[in-house]
Amino acid sequence: MMLSAMVGEFADTRRDVEVSGLSFLPMHPAGSVVPIYEERFIDGLDASVAAVIATPDLAEKIPPNFGLAVAADPIAALFKSHYQLADDGFYKPDFANAIHPDAVVSPHAFIAEHSVKIGAGSVIGPNATILEHVVIGDRCTIGPGTVVGAMGFEVRKIDGVSTVLRHTGGVLIGNDVEIMANTCVVRALLGGNTTIGDRTAIDNMVQVGHNVQIGKSARIAAHALLGGSSRYGDEAWVGPNSTVRNSIFVGARSRISMGSVVTRDVPDDATVTGNFALPHETFLGHMKSIR
Repeated sequence: MMLSAMVGEFADTRRDVEVSGLSFLPMHPAGSVVPIYEERFIDGLDASVAAVIATPDLAEKIPPNFGLAVAADPIAALFKSHYQLADDGFYKPDFANAIHPDAVVSPHAFIAEHSVKIGAGSVIGPNATILEHVVIGDRCTIGPGTVVGAMGFEVRKIDGVSTVLRHTGGVLIGNDVEIMANTCVVRALLGGNTTIGDRTAIDNMVQVGHNVQIGKSARIAAHALLGGSSRYGDEAWVGPNSTVRNSIFVGARSRISMGSVVTRDVPDDATVTGNFALPHETFLGHMKSIR
């Protein structure tokens, strides 16, 4: 789709290019349109961004290799375009439910009327809720009271009115995944999927935000909060009562100690501890110095 068709009447297209969808920095699929409303975001543009919606004062600072649309409020323009695309059927098409005959679904679970796939040997517990555009692999367990595919908490002002935004993506769960009781897995915001990799285990009462990407064999303990668009490598460990800020990268085999508040990326094989989280040995040294 061309940029002019995607943003329509909500922004003034100055440089028209082919684009794939709407997104935000720093996480964005190739070909995305992203809003630029502060100058500091210009440095975050890379070759995978196709076009931007910029404010009039920033428009002249956008490099010429990017498509360009201009709006007084780029965030509002992006989400008005998002709603129009949703109404036009741009995002995920509905499909007939496909529940494998070997799957076990509690009679007290709620399964959406369409766009749900549940693989062989998977078990859906009592009072679990599986909403539209959720794909669950083979031999998974969805515990009692867990909700998969919920709308997320993204509140933006559109024309001066605070609005909880419609989420149009889905949830993709791999094989041999265990999600225990009363956890919430939010669908992606602007198309795409929130993804949970094979053999990952998620404890009771965990919040998995929109667009989160979890690798294989990760472990997420009780009461953890995974902020939207955060990413987790294979075999990552997130301790109980931890909070991970949105758009954070947590590396493979890394460990987030219990109760940590993570505001910076965590490298592979690292352990971080504390509020705000520091490398584990640094945190211990600091604690020794003040006790």
